[in-house]
Amino acid sequence: MNIYDLLAVIHRDGGHYTAKHGEKKSLEDAIEIISNCRGDLESEIERRVELQKAIDKFCEKWDNSVQCIRPSEVRTLFKLRTKNELQKPKA
Repeated sequence: MNIYDLLAVIHRDGGHYTAKHGEKKSLEDAIEIISNCRGDLESEIERRVELQKAIDKFCEKWDNSVQCIRPSEVRTLFKLRTKNELQKPKA
């Protein structure tokens, strides 16, 4: 594996982008792509944490009066995890 393989993965092609635009442009654009992906991921984590808070609040409010899915069951159902769990690297 070499840098060209990594660029092909980042640009989602077989190396065509680097061949067409050259190494420098390909590297610059790859850095921008990765930076944008990281920003999007951080925004998604924040959105999911806020969604989880809203779900927890709803379930706490209604838990005593109606049959409500518990927050832990909602997390499992929607595959939601806490911010800390999302930031942990997978083993």
